[in-house]
Amino acid sequence: FFKLWVAQVISATGDWLGLIAIISLAERISDGSEGTAIALVLGARIAPGFFLATAAGVIVDRLNRKKVMLVCDVGRAAVLFSLPFVDTLYGLIIASFILEIFTMLWSPAKEAIVPNLVPKDKLTTANSLNVAAAYGMFPVAAGLAALLAKLSERFADEGWVDTWQLNEEGLAFYIDGLSFLATALLVSTIVYRRRSPAERIEGKSGNWDLGGALRELREGWRFIAVNPIVRAVNVGLATAVIGGGMLVPLGAIFVDEVISGEPADFNLILFALGCGMAVGVIAASVLQNKINRAKVFPFALVLAGAALFVAG
Repeated sequence: FFKLWVAQVISATGDWLGLIAIISLAERISDGSEGTAIALVLGARIAPGFFLATAAGVIVDRLNRKKVMLVCDVGRAAVLFSLPFVDTLYGLIIASFILEIFTMLWSPAKEAIVPNLVPKDKLTTANSLNVAAAYGMFPVAAGLAALLAKLSERFADEGWVDTWQLNEEGLAFYIDGLSFLATALLVSTIVYRRRSPAERIEGKSGNWDLGGALRELREGWRFIAVNPIVRAVNVGLATAVIGGGMLVPLGAIFVDEVISGEPADFNLILFALGCGMAVGVIAASVLQNKINRAKVFPFALVLAGAALFVAG
């Protein structure tokens, strides 16, 4: 499990770093429509999860989870190594879409392996560590992006620098690709008990019933509509995600045009945002048995909205 957790830490850092570099590249090649370009690229990252998340779980359940993770890591590395040479918005959108497909398959494969590595009484702790790895690496990735932006300024204007696209985004993409290769290497050393073909059939996971995925999706939406508490939480969560998602495409323009900062300054603001997110996730995990969730949830939404008013 420790190997898997370290692999997730590296993978999460790579995911965040790649996202920040993709936003920066979209802003640079947007030709005057930065907000639209960033929104389209982020839409390509969100769309697979919105439409295919349940189907991805069904697919992964029929395959060797370890092999799925290895293929996804190598696939993401290949896409990232090609991104420094992408100079069109359409190419960036396609690359973002492919990256998200690989990430969607990697995550449920990782989640399915965890119960085979830790005892049942440790699953809650393991899941908390996984959440910390997923969100705690955001400020690390943002700080790394800021350092790479400063490092790229030190490179002389030589032919080989332009040939290999060793600018701010290019360096981030190369390091990101290497991080996924390192993750693949770690995952390849993990040993766990695999299910036999008989167990797969017994668990009704031997056939490719994608229709079942659609039925589960409909049942989920029906449950949200019927249960008032679940409905309220999901509406609040969806609203928060919409508001938080706006920070990314608008934030880059806000820094550039309102604060009149350098592009690297946006990475510093993302670093601050990531630190706040990490503190929030850690505090929620530590205090989960001592806080009134029904009161803290709406209070957090109101506080986030107030912070945005102050920022504006």
